[in-house]
Amino acid sequence: MIDTVQFRHQIPMPSLKGVQDRGFRRVKGQPYKWVWDYQVTGKTVPRLTWRSTEGGDWLTVEVSLPKLLYSSNVFPLTADDIREGLEMISEFVEHTAGVVFEASEALVGRVDYCHGFQVGSENMMPYLSAISRANYPNLPFPSIKRSSVTFSNKARSKEIQLYDKWEEMSEQFKEGKATEDQRDSALGFLRLEVRHRTSPACTRLATKHDQPNRTAKYLLSPDIAYREIEESLTALGLDRPIVAVDGRVDGIRKAFGDTPLCRRLLGFITLLDRYGEGFWKHGYGGYKKSKYHEEAKLLRGAGLWLYSEQPLPALQIEPFERLARAA
Repeated sequence: MIDTVQFRHQIPMPSLKGVQDRGFRRVKGQPYKWVWDYQVTGKTVPRLTWRSTEGGDWLTVEVSLPKLLYSSNVFPLTADDIREGLEMISEFVEHTAGVVFEASEALVGRVDYCHGFQVGSENMMPYLSAISRANYPNLPFPSIKRSSVTFSNKARSKEIQLYDKWEEMSEQFKEGKATEDQRDSALGFLRLEVRHRTSPACTRLATKHDQPNRTAKYLLSPDIAYREIEESLTALGLDRPIVAVDGRVDGIRKAFGDTPLCRRLLGFITLLDRYGEGFWKHGYGGYKKSKYHEEAKLLRGAGLWLYSEQPLPALQIEPFERLARAA
């Protein structure tokens, strides 16, 4: 539901000796930035950054909430988990930095909403292959790798990523950052993350969901997490079953009937398969940009844009109030 979070308070930095005595180290080449960070296998503790700016001193905390609480971020958190995590962060910062830090009232500079779909290891690559053909509105810069597909804007202030969680945990296991049990618990999980990575992005998020501001008590919400994940599934077309490649003809006939439009769309997918997305740019089939996007929109609306070697079920998330951390 919620993974990595970053938030901050404006808090005066101690003297040079004071900040060093607390275990902070100066960042090389940045004389006004000090960090405190420490990791142990399978568990993450908050990373603290104290930065002195013209506008004042800011203490920033960044951590994976589920790793802080349970040493793993494979399973979702409940609302009670989130409250407990915020209390732990407040206590940790006070103990480490020697200042009062009310986490629930801190300004959010990053929040990652997430969910894992148990699709089975045998279906992982078919899902990722289908997702690589998707288009995400306002995130026109996709990055496609072997085990992940990421959609982002130019500034990377917002990202949507789907990836093989087992692959990620396997790499962490090799590096000594995860246990064998943590790796194995991720087998077959297709992970979706909706990342708002900057303060302006979090401000826009708060406005979008009618929240008074971007403090943690408002944005670290199971309700918002659920809506962001559901919205992403719908935008990508993953909230509906993915048709098999050889089932698209029947799908188009069923959706549009035996009509001239049906025949036109059958010709469209033939060109699409032969020449790839954006084939209009090369003049294939005599398509202009507007006509190409008009027909692509019809296929997306009918749930026929994404396809796989075999049919795949829709990805669905339960309502937020029913989510619970798996044992």
